[in-house]
Amino acid sequence: MLLANWPRLPRFGGTRALILALSMGCFAVLGAGVLMVGDTASQTPASVGPELILQGHRFPILAVAFAPDASTLATGGGLLRQVDELMLWNPATSRDEPVVSGHKNRVEALAFSPDGKTLAIGDDGGNVRLYDRSTGAEQTIWRGTGGFLSALAFSRDGGTLAAANTDGKLQLWNTSDWTVRRQLQIPAGRVHSLVLIAADPLLAIGCDTERCEKVWDAAAGRARAIFPARAGALACAALSPSGNFLAAGRMDGTVTLWDLRTQQARSVAGFHGSSVTALVFSPDERLLATGSLDTLVKLWEVTTGRELATLEGHTDTVRALGFVEDSTRLASGGDDKTVILWNISALRTP
Repeated sequence: MLLANWPRLPRFGGTRALILALSMGCFAVLGAGVLMVGDTASQTPASVGPELILQGHRFPILAVAFAPDASTLATGGGLLRQVDELMLWNPATSRDEPVVSGHKNRVEALAFSPDGKTLAIGDDGGNVRLYDRSTGAEQTIWRGTGGFLSALAFSRDGGTLAAANTDGKLQLWNTSDWTVRRQLQIPAGRVHSLVLIAADPLLAIGCDTERCEKVWDAAAGRARAIFPARAGALACAALSPSGNFLAAGRMDGTVTLWDLRTQQARSVAGFHGSSVTALVFSPDERLLATGSLDTLVKLWEVTTGRELATLEGHTDTVRALGFVEDSTRLASGGDDKTVILWNISALRTP
């Protein structure tokens, strides 16, 4: 095999990996004490083009979310403390429906209820609003105190909604009547992601210095896991739907996958050319999607950490990612004010 055809080697701890052996199409690389073995044929990621490009936003897009039945895609963004912009799309027809609310806080997070009837909206003022898809009515259930709304999640049974602010507040509501079930002050550090496990919140939190990440069990009131510092400062993090995996994206472009059941690094997946800016697991937890300042979206296999594909189509930073419920399509949005839909069904292993 010619050197020009070798797969691009990953970085480990900010250092290029070292090839130890190459024989009959197989290679081994060593970096930062981690050994990875593979074959050159399977290490070449696929290149995937857009299935559908949706244009209509006037401002950068910071959040995307599919309704459970995939009939609607919600996208949001705006200008910091000036303009909110929320749009609902029909992916089958590309028709868009701007949602005019009159609010002046940029949309930061979106989440559909499991029955698809309610869209929860979090903004840069720390507010949480509910949008009723059948009537178009809105109500505010949480007025923030200044911190951004950084994470939103419904429980699987739809009975609980949880929201976390960057100022350290976590709140849970009963969705039957939207009464507050619980309020918590979480440890110092930015909440990057949260999931509800049997209605109990599990949060991915960056440490104060953003040089490590920890998973906080809100029900127990303690950290379930604290992972050591890596070469690059933490930029973003995501928990898998089951709470079994944590993905961390760093400012040096590297991505790390942690298995929370063993508290071990499952793999060092690879790297982007610039800081990682968005992360999301597929609902079936087979895939991890990442976005970056380098304008690319990458797909990784969770079980191996192998890069499966590079998705090219954006012209600026990718800020938001979201899968459909069956994990066959992905939506991305960012600073180019464009939403792209990708058909990734061919990349999913049986």
